[in-house]
Amino acid sequence: MERIRVLIVDDRPIFRAGARGMLADYEHINVVGEAISGMEAVKLAKSLKPDVILMDISMPEMDGIRATKEILQDSHEVASLRSMPPHSCCRPA
Repeated sequence: MERIRVLIVDDRPIFRAGARGMLADYEHINVVGEAISGMEAVKLAKSLKPDVILMDISMPEMDGIRATKEILQDSHEVASLRSMPPHSCCRPA
């Protein structure tokens, strides 16, 4: 069985460590890299060719939406899952 190659992209070290720790429990998943900005994510996606990218939306230098668009312009297929800050989607009652 081929392992799923994952790239974690978030400017918060605690999120990257948590995601890496969670994914380490699954033998069929291999975290191939981590990036702290959208610009770094674009570079790493080209060189590492991950199957899945866990992408934060709000980051320095280049946000996750723009980075995802640039990555998808590349010829290789990738699934990108983006995380949003809690306050961006929910309002208190």
